[in-house]
Amino acid sequence: MKYLTTFFALALILLGCSRDDDDDIKTDEQSRRTVIVYINGENNLSRYVSLSVSSIVSACKDIPEGCNMLVFVDQRSTTETPYIMRVNSEGSQVVKQYDEDFIATDPAKMRDVISWIETNYPADNYGLILWGHSTGWNIRSDTTSTVVAARRCAYGWDSGDNLASSKSGKWINYDTMARMLSGFPKFQYILFDCCNGQCVEVAYEFRDVASWLVGSAAEIPGQGCPYKKVMKHLFADADYAAIADSISSNYVDDGDTLPMSVVRTDRLVQLAAATRQALQSVNSYPIELSVDSLPYYCVDSLKRRIQYDMNAIVRRNCDANVYAQWKQSFDEAVPYRKGTGRWPTAYAIVFKSFADFKSDYGGVSMYVPSSYYETSIDNLQYNQLIKRYDWYDAVGWSAFGW
Repeated sequence: MKYLTTFFALALILLGCSRDDDDDIKTDEQSRRTVIVYINGENNLSRYVSLSVSSIVSACKDIPEGCNMLVFVDQRSTTETPYIMRVNSEGSQVVKQYDEDFIATDPAKMRDVISWIETNYPADNYGLILWGHSTGWNIRSDTTSTVVAARRCAYGWDSGDNLASSKSGKWINYDTMARMLSGFPKFQYILFDCCNGQCVEVAYEFRDVASWLVGSAAEIPGQGCPYKKVMKHLFADADYAAIADSISSNYVDDGDTLPMSVVRTDRLVQLAAATRQALQSVNSYPIELSVDSLPYYCVDSLKRRIQYDMNAIVRRNCDANVYAQWKQSFDEAVPYRKGTGRWPTAYAIVFKSFADFKSDYGGVSMYVPSSYYETSIDNLQYNQLIKRYDWYDAVGWSAFGW
């Protein structure tokens, strides 16, 4: 989830923004790039929606000619239904107002929104920004299931009732999202403007959906992406490190920066094979990897540590030669990472600094099956849930007793 910082009472300021009465505006011109921002804010992040929208609109002059940003907005409101806003170098305009509210995490609804945008605003290539809550690969139920407590969600959540105080809602798991997104042309990149997005399980699921992934393995502040700083990079070619750097550098605390990284998805199959080979060098069955005191990014409701840093795991458990070979594949798949210090967190994480682990920091998390997670309290059966992801088979966790 996005870390909820101090409340900012900021009104929605749409600079140069107008609303067109025609519900379905269509452009015949194909742009060089269309960036889609999917704002899932009908939850306790709704207070930050206007902040992000205002930041996007105020940076419109940095959008190159012949490019578009289409912003889908679903927020807590009893008077306004979800809408799509077009932003380009000339300003902004609401181009579609939906007749009624809907669950924005429903995969069919998500597909409809993206399809409408790509049909009406075609481009040579597309970028996608996911704005909202996230806890990475963690799974319970998808959006079609009964509404339950949303603490352990993947991406979402949509309360469906416009109540900011609601702690429940419906979400979409990343494997479900990947299957939905596979029906579209491959995205140039996906930016996680949400917490815990940069885990290897999600990255591997998205390997055929997007060429590049930019995000944080940790939590991000409620304000999210600083669009004024990032906008020009969102439309540049191969400027993904600049996107990560701009976001990371926006949150500095006594020299420490927000952890951010860039994943190159066409190197993930190679990384999976290298990880499987490295794990074979660990002489135990079922394999029990040492993670004590290693940097981690998330804890669950039982205060169990999950989503440890992937590079730290392999470095700790493999000998120097095995690690060196694996690291070559890792560096190709994760060519950029920044931020080895503390970050703001709402979780009960005592370990908040990588100061003593700079050589361990990899900027991508990985789940490690263990007897530690065998307890099925609160349905958090991680050793079983991880099997839903392709990474489980690619790495061969079953061959190691899990």
